[in-house]
Amino acid sequence: MPATKHPVVFIHGAMGWGKTSPLFNSLPSYWPKGALDELNPNHIIVDVGKVSSDHDRACEAFYQLFGGTVDYGEAHAAACGHLRFGATHSKAMALHPNWSEHNPVHLVGHSLGATTAIELYQLLCKDAFHVGSNHKWVKGIVSICGPLTGSTLGNLLGGDVEKGLSYCSAGYVVGTSLTVLWKCQEFYAPWLKSVYDLGMPQWTPHPSWSWVFSRANDMYTSRDLAFYDILPAARLRKNEMLIDMDKVHLLSIATKATNSGHSLSALSYLLHAFTRGLDADALYDGFESDHWAHNDGIVNTVSMRYPRSDSDDSDDSGSVTDLEACQGMVRGKCPHRCTRRRVTTAMSTRHATAPHFAFFKCRDICMRETTTSEIVLWRVSEEFASPVMVVDPKHSNQFENRLKQTRRKRVLVLLFGVVVVVGAAIAIVLSSSSPVEANQKASFTPWPSTTATNETSVLVPIGTDAPTPVPTSVSTPEPTTSTPAPANTTLSPSPTESATVTAEPTPVATPAPTQAAAPTPAPTEVPVTSSNQASLRFVNRCEKDIEIVYSLCFEHVACVETSQWLSRSVTWDVYGHQYQSSTFRVGWSPEATLFESSRGGGKVWYDISAIPPGCGNGMSWEACSKGGRVKGYNVAIGVAPQRLAPEAGYNCPPLLCATERCADAYLFPKDDYHTKSCHQDEALVVSFCASS
Repeated sequence: MPATKHPVVFIHGAMGWGKTSPLFNSLPSYWPKGALDELNPNHIIVDVGKVSSDHDRACEAFYQLFGGTVDYGEAHAAACGHLRFGATHSKAMALHPNWSEHNPVHLVGHSLGATTAIELYQLLCKDAFHVGSNHKWVKGIVSICGPLTGSTLGNLLGGDVEKGLSYCSAGYVVGTSLTVLWKCQEFYAPWLKSVYDLGMPQWTPHPSWSWVFSRANDMYTSRDLAFYDILPAARLRKNEMLIDMDKVHLLSIATKATNSGHSLSALSYLLHAFTRGLDADALYDGFESDHWAHNDGIVNTVSMRYPRSDSDDSDDSGSVTDLEACQGMVRGKCPHRCTRRRVTTAMSTRHATAPHFAFFKCRDICMRETTTSEIVLWRVSEEFASPVMVVDPKHSNQFENRLKQTRRKRVLVLLFGVVVVVGAAIAIVLSSSSPVEANQKASFTPWPSTTATNETSVLVPIGTDAPTPVPTSVSTPEPTTSTPAPANTTLSPSPTESATVTAEPTPVATPAPTQAAAPTPAPTEVPVTSSNQASLRFVNRCEKDIEIVYSLCFEHVACVETSQWLSRSVTWDVYGHQYQSSTFRVGWSPEATLFESSRGGGKVWYDISAIPPGCGNGMSWEACSKGGRVKGYNVAIGVAPQRLAPEAGYNCPPLLCATERCADAYLFPKDDYHTKSCHQDEALVVSFCASS
């Protein structure tokens, strides 16, 4: 079978997956990959957020195809309360890097993937990605049982466009369970992504458990989830704003299982009974429950026909056309009703098996462009080679057995996932935090310097020899550490540091009085250095309280990003033994000025970064910032060494970054000369909203 001229992009539905299946890639493929490879090798399968909104999923699909860092849009991210940027897909790894109006694609979506395809088409028509796109980038859209006008399942689960999600409703229980799974795989057990990856990196700035269980968290209140996108009232509002739908071919495959042997009996009949029981105008003005009753277990059949833009349920302009009526056509010739802009066909099957069933049902009907560049359907005739599969799936026991096996496997996976999530939640609740967080909390608890009076004691010693600032044990034990240290250029501790570990019982010699004042939780991951080595004091000079987002990393311990609120004019200390490398910024947005510090080789290294997120090596500041639209700066940062250690042989100057393109900061990845280093006994004062 010859491949289509333009690639066909397949977008999975909610809770679906791309090429890699859940449970360590052991589950069956979401799409019939083997048959697709045989019939049309020119196809692409994308993998987007499992329960993300159509907007977020469409953005992810675009950048997987075109390449670049996923940009959900500045206004959208701010309104919804999540990160603006997501994963980065290099041009070399992009699935369709030459995408343009001269090299368009066909979009095929199942379930929510259909509305995602329409959303992607809308964003392309509006050139939302600033690549010069328009409606010609998409040749046609195929919807397989898509909720084009929503599904009453959302209402059955307790959803409401105006009131949000009802507390303790079925939707709340399911949503909270998925959120617990998401938090576990993002912050505690990354291996859970191999079991089932929800793919929602945009929500990572919200790590607290209270946020997870709160009905007022941003996920629910922003309505930026698939759950809200399937509500009929919400979908009608979206459909009223659709543009250029008359310029694209839409083929809708509608399914119904309410009175079928293929039914998900309980859910299908429950949805049928619930919908029939709704009062007139219950969902929107003009709602007719009888028209919405038939379904395939997930989506109402009437909604699959076409995206309604009004509330007139009597409008059936998207009437059903059986695919059999389009058979018998030859190349370049097709009945009018099969070439119109909107074609709908119907079949009886379950929602979950529709991608496979629809494909095999229509295995001898292929998609191609006519001489007028319209997408039509035609039966494979003698002039084309038939596919290898020749068994009629409608009456095939083999096909039915395969569907049953797939269903059983999915049920087992769901049960396994529930057990994993519940077990992980119980373990986390019992331990209250991860080991890394526990170490950090234990380390941070004794820090006493969080009063405004400490700030003056920080500022006085700058440029002086006074040994009283920051964590002043200023103990100068083992003075030999300053001599061999410069020769050690690795991140692992110098030999002299290991000497301090063996000599740990001897602090009674000179620094005995300060030993009690020094917090010594002593993490075992790396040797503990003296308390003043590579110490950092953070000062809030802003006009308001700030949230410092930071990570303290060790070579063999996973980095965990968390936050610390700092009141106005208050200081906060981080000791050298609490990190091997670290990052600090104000706020969870990646578009922020970043302070970075690390210790090793007898030195403490530090720098300020104003690099816009999503940069790759070799990119200039202009390319990184996309012409200034992406920022790497949010507040001024000043760094002042306290002059507690020898300066000879070190590049240990103060730094100040008070503008977006400041001279003291990294502006792009190859801007290498901005890293500074001091003696390992040095202490640094880092001021946010600094003016000097």
